[in-house]
Amino acid sequence: MTSAFNSPGIVLDASAIVALPGSAYAQSLVRVFAKMNRPIIVPALSLAAACLTGRVRAAAFDDPAFTVTAVSQPMVPDLVDLVLTSVIPLTLDSAQAAHHAVTGGSVLVTAAGDRYRGLASPVWLDELS
Repeated sequence: MTSAFNSPGIVLDASAIVALPGSAYAQSLVRVFAKMNRPIIVPALSLAAACLTGRVRAAAFDDPAFTVTAVSQPMVPDLVDLVLTSVIPLTLDSAQAAHHAVTGGSVLVTAAGDRYRGLASPVWLDELS
């Protein structure tokens, strides 16, 4: 596991969003990054996937510490490329999270690191246990 505390920012995928209320480590990351005004990226597709579990409310991420990012038309080819070149199945929400981590040089915080191991481009992961 690589520590995210040295990263310029963090990206929370759907599994991290779901795990956040019960993970002291994830809560610490969010608190430290918010206090230091470092980016806490919440991809909109990851937030939607987390909300589908019924354990997360989108309004919980209205806090200004979080930056909820939409999918933009210029991003679509990159997302499609990530999905099509992954050697293991990758969902669009995971592709958006990986895209933000790679393009922003940020750590991807996840409770499901295996889903990113098949990517053609490596992603800096911080896996929640």
